[in-house]
Amino acid sequence: NEAALGPMHFNNVTWISSHNAHANNFAAGDNIIKKLSSNQEMSIYKQLKYIGVRGLMLDIECDISDDEIRMVHGVVDFGSLQDLIANEISPFLDEDPEAIITIDLETLGDRELLMQKLRILFAQELSFARRIFKISSEKWANHNQWPTIQEMRDADQRIIILSDSTIVQSEELGIMVRGDIVIENHWLNGLNDCTPRNKLWAPRRIAVANKKWTRLFTMNHFC
Repeated sequence: NEAALGPMHFNNVTWISSHNAHANNFAAGDNIIKKLSSNQEMSIYKQLKYIGVRGLMLDIECDISDDEIRMVHGVVDFGSLQDLIANEISPFLDEDPEAIITIDLETLGDRELLMQKLRILFAQELSFARRIFKISSEKWANHNQWPTIQEMRDADQRIIILSDSTIVQSEELGIMVRGDIVIENHWLNGLNDCTPRNKLWAPRRIAVANKKWTRLFTMNHFC
């Protein structure tokens, strides 16, 4: 029952994430190549609404030939990130004021250009941008741990954004580097060998905005 999570701190709640959430049969349409490249059956909106997914792992790319940020799986294009935000993510958050989601970005192509395009996108999608969690916000200045779920709801800072790139980060926009916030496992040699994917000796605390909050943990089931 998501409504009952209010008193819990964000780092104490377990969320389901969707790997390559954008690579789904809804986005593929009738395109056979895209269907073969899909990882998920449902649209992201339905993953959020009906499955209870609260983490979206997205591969995004932008190069000089692109007018906007594209979502990709390998060489297969699954559409515009802006369309996804406008048509699926923002409508879901409008409908469900209790939901908090994490967007984990794997960045490809020209990262400098990608950062420029993200700034433009967030300026255009204000209902999305205003909901991004800002770890350096005055709201969390006196917190010695992640805020509670209810505090994040009340502040309407309900989108955590992580990136794999130090280039694609912005304290102003609320894009944090994954390696500063998260520790992950890595199924290196099968299910019997759970070896950390990154930062094997990572400290237990995050490395952002002089906070001493507990690191988040991502349990991966892929190499």
